[in-house]
Amino acid sequence: MVVLGGMAALPSAGCKARVGVRRNVEVRRVASASAGAWGVGRTGMQVLGPRHCAHVGVRAVVGEAMEGEGEEQPWLAPSVVNSAPARLALSTVAAVGVAQGASLAGVQALAAAHVLLFATFLGSTVWTTFVAGILMFKNLPRRTFGKLQAKLFPAYFLLASACLVGSLATACMLPGVWSGCPTAFFRIGHPVNNLAAGVALSLLNFLVLEPKATEVMLSRHALQDSGVAAGDDAMKALGAKFGKLHGASSMANLGALCAGVGHVVWMASKLAF
Repeated sequence: MVVLGGMAALPSAGCKARVGVRRNVEVRRVASASAGAWGVGRTGMQVLGPRHCAHVGVRAVVGEAMEGEGEEQPWLAPSVVNSAPARLALSTVAAVGVAQGASLAGVQALAAAHVLLFATFLGSTVWTTFVAGILMFKNLPRRTFGKLQAKLFPAYFLLASACLVGSLATACMLPGVWSGCPTAFFRIGHPVNNLAAGVALSLLNFLVLEPKATEVMLSRHALQDSGVAAGDDAMKALGAKFGKLHGASSMANLGALCAGVGHVVWMASKLAF
């Protein structure tokens, strides 16, 4: 008799098994005979008939099994890119980049900072909105997805707001942006208008819409945990309120993205090759 994770497994008559135990919590048994075979699953014991006895592989989770007693093995070998030499090399490259940036003229350094800040906003927004958010929604349980978003969105909207504020500040200091003022400031598509709109919408999400939506979601979870039925009036009211806040937050996020695309068009018009 062999015990796996607190469960006994009895081989049937005529079967011979070879057992190998590995560090990655894996047990493999290969049986070859003609009378029958045994196997252990996650939820119980399974007896296989004679026709399955030619080759049987059984894998069972056994917790933190070790190859040797008292010897702890790393679960995963450190990656090469996560080693000290790799970190040193990346730090050196970053330092060289900073040094080269510091050697730029004032206007060039300002423009570089503007592009870096705005690119961070645009890239994180596109990734979160059209890739990460959709994948998490499709592959996570609904409550898990909501709790994850409650942690992710504050950081996401804070990053977007900070990058847009920095982009707006650097844009205001770039030469030529304010030419034709004050009439240029009121023209649709002006870079200051686009960035200011993005800042306002991102801050609206960060300070108002996202916190309120998360609060309503957690209140609804609390009602569910207390045994309130989904058709209860209180649950319906919270669901409707959450839907409105989530919809407004999504629209504000897309509005900030559209403002960013408008700024991309303006920057593209200033490129000269």
